[in-house]
Amino acid sequence: CLTTFNRLKQLSADPKEICTALNKSTRALLEINSEDLKIRRNVNMPVPDPENPMVKALSKKKSIYMKGFPLSYSLDDVEKYFADLGITLMSTHMRKAQGGKFKGSIFAEFNTVEECEKFMALKPIKIEDFDAIILLKDDYYKTKTEERKKFQDLESQAKEDNRKAIEAAKQKEDMKLLEKKGCVLHVKTV
Repeated sequence: CLTTFNRLKQLSADPKEICTALNKSTRALLEINSEDLKIRRNVNMPVPDPENPMVKALSKKKSIYMKGFPLSYSLDDVEKYFADLGITLMSTHMRKAQGGKFKGSIFAEFNTVEECEKFMALKPIKIEDFDAIILLKDDYYKTKTEERKKFQDLESQAKEDNRKAIEAAKQKEDMKLLEKKGCVLHVKTV
């Protein structure tokens, strides 16, 4: 039921009011039966299959990562920012830390590849006097993967250096025992 969505709950929990508002929508994404207050997705606009390789490839071309939003922003503030630029997004995902606090970055998907390219051409973009970092979502993931690999390489190198240092210290200690003068070593069986 739509009335269980938190964002919609904030606006209204009255099913009749929700149906009235949806009837005014120009997107025609939903069909409404006002007698029974039933809502369903328009059968002529099915949900794209996310596992379809064509859909995945198209989504990659029109999705971005954007960082630089104030941590106090809500989803409405982010959507208003894009609306002020004259851009309507297909979807927006706010990235949040473990505690649920906004990290200042989003993933956004544009309606078309052309809209995404047009937005990317607007660089540099400012958000409240700060330059935003904007990458295609795929490029962001590649960058993060490279950063993680470098970190793992540095971490494994540090572990290896530590292991070698411990080994060298043990060998040095063993050599000190062998170099002591005046000691007698008694061996019973060889």
